[in-house]
Amino acid sequence: MGFLERIFGKKEKMPQEKGYSVNALKTALPASQKGLESSSKKMVFGKVAEIKHALSEIEKILEGIQRKEISTDEGNTRLRLVVKTTKRDFVSKMRGMLAQLKPPQTDSPLDIRKYALSSGKTLAQMPSFAKSLAYTGILFKEEMKEMGEQMRELSRLISELSKDSSLERLSAVSGALDAIRGITLSENELALLRKSLENMKKSLEGAKEKERQLMQSIEELEESNSAKELSSLKALLKKEEEKKAELNSLLANTLSPIEKSARRLLKLHEAGVWKLDSRDAELLAKYLDEGISAVKADPKGESFRRSLSELSLALAEGKISLKDREKDRRLSALKELMEGNLHGDFFWKLNKIDAEINSLGRKLSESTLNADIRKLEEALSRQESETSALKKSLEKIEAELGEKERAFAALKPGLERLASIALGEKVTLPR
Repeated sequence: MGFLERIFGKKEKMPQEKGYSVNALKTALPASQKGLESSSKKMVFGKVAEIKHALSEIEKILEGIQRKEISTDEGNTRLRLVVKTTKRDFVSKMRGMLAQLKPPQTDSPLDIRKYALSSGKTLAQMPSFAKSLAYTGILFKEEMKEMGEQMRELSRLISELSKDSSLERLSAVSGALDAIRGITLSENELALLRKSLENMKKSLEGAKEKERQLMQSIEELEESNSAKELSSLKALLKKEEEKKAELNSLLANTLSPIEKSARRLLKLHEAGVWKLDSRDAELLAKYLDEGISAVKADPKGESFRRSLSELSLALAEGKISLKDREKDRRLSALKELMEGNLHGDFFWKLNKIDAEINSLGRKLSESTLNADIRKLEEALSRQESETSALKKSLEKIEAELGEKERAFAALKPGLERLASIALGEKVTLPR
């Protein structure tokens, strides 16, 4: 070592870095695997033979310990009884461990490495029966000494197998090829998800376009000449209905001076005290309760005039009791109603209003605009539901894709590590 190297230390040689694609590794790894298997088989089979020999020797020692009787008639009797008992326990435990240490019947170096790693853990159990080992060793010193040598040899052989670089590289090749299969599967899944995402986006855009078209169609109908005409007709209809309501109020105000007396007359009729024609009684109640609609049911006002006459007689005869001043006012109001043409005025005005309402109603019913708008609004509602469902599906696919992309990104570092061990160089993959 040179002067500077002694002071600063020798620079360690860094593994050569080399870039690979996943496809290139698919070729390089099997080639490396073939070479490693070929070069390691002879070494592996030699070690396995030595392991089998060591196991056989240990079994022979155990067999000798088992056959040898322990006499309790000499020496420390109590100690010999303890050793006699612990000997059986020790032999049983050792044979159980030897069964686990038996090499598998295989010609695969990779399987032998797995066996070596597992056997190292099995050997680590030895301290758990140290007590029985110690007691047995009191009377079987030579056997235990020989067994110790064989166990150390067995441990050395298993350790060498588990740490062998060619076997470690073979294991890394197997792991790397598994990782490549996982990456390939993930790439296929990602490709399918990205395609689904692309199709879903197109479907969503199409759904949104349908929404825009439907909304535009509704707006066009609502702003069309037909809509304006329809709005005008509705305004005229509302005006005529207001006229009819005013006419009804006017009739109610006109009848208000005699309303209470007329209702008392109807009660007298119901009680059988003052008999009215049943049709006249029905129409009088209609005049009082429904107002203007009674005019249509009594076109010439004949029933109305008969009811007024009957009310006048009932008042005159005192069947409806009132103070003299109130009675005079009611009779005066009745006279004015009977002499005037109130019914005729209301009838013709009502006919004119109803004719206009019917005419406007027919025109409105002939228009399909409202129905057309309603159909478009229903179609828009269905389309909005479909668009909402597509959005949820899109969000679900995006979340799944993001999760799988993160998992996929985590696969490459693992493959780089395994491939680097397998090929003996620092492998880097494109990101």
